[in-house]
Amino acid sequence: ILLDLYLPDSISLKDIQDFRDLAADTPIFIFTSLFNQKTQKAAKEYGANGIISKDEINKNTFDAIVKNAVDNVVNA
Repeated sequence: ILLDLYLPDSISLKDIQDFRDLAADTPIFIFTSLFNQKTQKAAKEYGANGIISKDEINKNTFDAIVKNAVDNVVNA
């Protein structure tokens, strides 16, 4: 699951826990422009596997994230 936070129709970090309850083994990555230590810590506490800054994303980074997520599901 790739989530974009804080858009008008998006979810909050607290909603990650609901995803985690429904799909415990599914990787959850947060994609946000509000990338800071507080958001990183909260994302991890709510069960996200990773958080990615929109400012730092590029094709190689995105491809690596998707590969990592797929590998984790396949190898689980």
